Amino acid sequence: MSSDTVPNISIIVSGKAKSLVLEMLTKVEGIHLNIICSNLLDYELETEKFQPIKLFPWELVTVLKQTTDNVKEAFPIPSKIKEELLSNLSSESLFEEEDLHILYNINQIESVSKNIDNAYEVLEGQIGKENINIFPISDLNPNLIAVKQKRWSPLRYYSETGELLFDLTKLNGDDGKKKKGNKNLEIDGLERLESIKLNERVKTILEDSDLVVFLPTDVLSLEVFLRSKSLSQQVKKLSPLNKSVILWNPTLISGIPERDNELSTLLGFEDFENFDDYFADIFDYVVIDKDATEEELQRLYDGEIKVIREVIPLFGETYKDFGVISRNLIESLFNIANIELDGKLEIENAKDENNSPKTTISIDEIREEENENTTKLKLAEESPKPKVKEVDEPVTEEHKTKEEVEPEDVTYKPPKDLSFEHSIKATID
Repeated sequence: MSSDTVPNISIIVSGKAKSLVLEMLTKVEGIHLNIICSNLLDYELETEKFQPIKLFPWELVTVLKQTTDNVKEAFPIPSKIKEELLSNLSSESLFEEEDLHILYNINQIESVSKNIDNAYEVLEGQIGKENINIFPISDLNPNLIAVKQKRWSPLRYYSETGELLFDLTKLNGDDGKKKKGNKNLEIDGLERLESIKLNERVKTILEDSDLVVFLPTDVLSLEVFLRSKSLSQQVKKLSPLNKSVILWNPTLISGIPERDNELSTLLGFEDFENFDDYFADIFDYVVIDKDATEEELQRLYDGEIKVIREVIPLFGETYKDFGVISRNLIESLFNIANIELDGKLEIENAKDENNSPKTTISIDEIREEENENTTKLKLAEESPKPKVKEVDEPVTEEHKTKEEVEPEDVTYKPPKDLSFEHSIKATID
């Protein structure tokens, strides 16, 4: 990669939950982002209360929410239809108002699009950002379903609600009638995961990437990706050598409902330690959260994968000095691809729970040496600010971080919709 080339970073998003890491990376100027949405758990529901929405591609919905400045303006919905949907779904905890705006547009575009690539291109145009492209990971959907006692639902829908909506005999006509169902829960369609192939455009994107980052935000979507060995091995084969990384926060496992534990077993993950073997077989690096246990770390050290420890923030958690966390994590990722942040990085903290004023944390970045293979990203010039100091003392459970900024001591909880007043400014020498 030459110094006059814009770094090309591909992000594979797997999971319905928002990613604070994706939020950070979209604020970096001077890089090009290819966001690849896992669509292995996309599903269709044709029920009266969801009309006119029947397609639910949740990774795509989440990515559009996080990359669009004004969702309601970019993805309009007729007021009458919106009122009816809000009324029908008033008891549904799965939906936010912005979700309805995006889902309505996705379904309208999908109904007239020639193929999935065309639909993604149209939606990408609606967010209006030249440095961001969005792709589906595959052209085919394995249509995984949960089945029990002749009732079924799409797998992701069942994971979220525990509901089995439909009669099995009405599934795919005669084929459905042949299915007897079972007293125990089953997952139908796992064999189709082995025939899933990467989208053709994604193949080219991965080959041309300077860095490939896999971002899992829920356990079910991660497991389905790992189970699709043909797909994951294509990602490994096409990713740049020694420049593919998975970000892993083991706390995603803690607190998952018993229903998802049962699904994990059916997907072949009776013990979450299995993840480590899969990681080493696909990725060159794992960036694991600093709060990982010694046992979790040792399993990774024993494998053939390089391990980096950073704070990996999650929505809904409380963090101290979020600006420091952001800078350190972004720098660790960029270092894998020999991309440097040179100058000062400024991230605007959101208001805390008490609605106290935002506090800016500016970080001085000091390069230790020149590297002719490195692309240098320069940040906007700022006046000097206090340097960051890392400390190793343990902190309380309430504040999950080990960094401190002197002299200020600011603690806050990232809100549901985190926003930064100032972008991370980066230019190329």
